[in-house]
Amino acid sequence: MENDRILELIRLLKECVVPVSGEILAAKLRISRRTLIKDIQACNLSMHETGIKIISMRRKGYQGIILDKAKLEFFFNNNGMEQRSLNLESDMDYRKRQLRAALALQDSPLSVNALSEIIHVTPM
Repeated sequence: MENDRILELIRLLKECVVPVSGEILAAKLRISRRTLIKDIQACNLSMHETGIKIISMRRKGYQGIILDKAKLEFFFNNNGMEQRSLNLESDMDYRKRQLRAALALQDSPLSVNALSEIIHVTPM
């Protein structure tokens, strides 16, 4: 059951461009906020297997950051998730989306190095 919840949590966050509140996630998963926090912690402990990290943004919610698309696809395929629900974007579209989200959440200017860490590229 817990594994199914984590799969659904990752699927929900993967599809969202903007952070999602804990209240909304808990309601969609039909669990308590405390259980949601435990599931997020469990997911982040196994991020080397799942390829995704869930970050918390104060007063904004939770967002899934895809660290490794291949691992994420492998994780979904090996846990019975349908391929069509994964629907990964092209690498360039993904990086553009990550950059837009990072810029929208910042209150101050970002350095090139900070941006490169966010979108997982090496600066030239």
